[in-house]
Amino acid sequence: MLDKKLLEQSCKHALLDLAVDSNVLKENVSFKQHVNICKRITKMTYEESISYVFNEGKILNELGIRDFEGKFKKFIKYSFSAIAGGTVLSLGVPTTPTIILSAVLYYLFRKFTDPCWQACVKKFSPGRKRLCVAECQVNAAKNIVSDIRAEISKCRMVPDPLKCEKSLRGQHIKWAKKLQKEIIKMREVKAKYDEKERQQKEKDRKKELKLKRKN
Repeated sequence: MLDKKLLEQSCKHALLDLAVDSNVLKENVSFKQHVNICKRITKMTYEESISYVFNEGKILNELGIRDFEGKFKKFIKYSFSAIAGGTVLSLGVPTTPTIILSAVLYYLFRKFTDPCWQACVKKFSPGRKRLCVAECQVNAAKNIVSDIRAEISKCRMVPDPLKCEKSLRGQHIKWAKKLQKEIIKMREVKAKYDEKERQQKEKDRKKELKLKRKN
């Protein structure tokens, strides 16, 4: 089932990444204008966000939205190399494979982490829950990095292998950095959790000794 809210967030995430890192914007607009562009992206509607990522900014009408949603379910099953190399164009119009790939990767990342987070909330106490959530983030990022790495070798099979490899290597670097950040964060959370557990065990031990003395 298509998660429209998640798709909207994924498109905004891809557009923000593009806007923040854009040298064209940095060189041609003021800092305030750059900030306003980023703010504008965060306020985009569902229709606007998917249109800018998948349809070159041409706003889709209601019929176009329905057509896109039907295609997107199949679209995310294509290989990353096919997307990066421009083989697959979801709406049949020229667009930017890099930004589509960015949106698709974030969508798949969240499709893994969101239910994982929910399971953590239901299963664990607050302290253990934070560690569980951090582990979800690491495992999801590992999967994305591994999948991207596996796809790079397939670039030779698409019409534009150089574009494909450049796009995938760029995403690999980006997600590898994210993975390292998530691992560091997980280790920090685990260290705090382990320390609290140690303190609680020490507290329980002292309480038990105190009770034994009384008896």
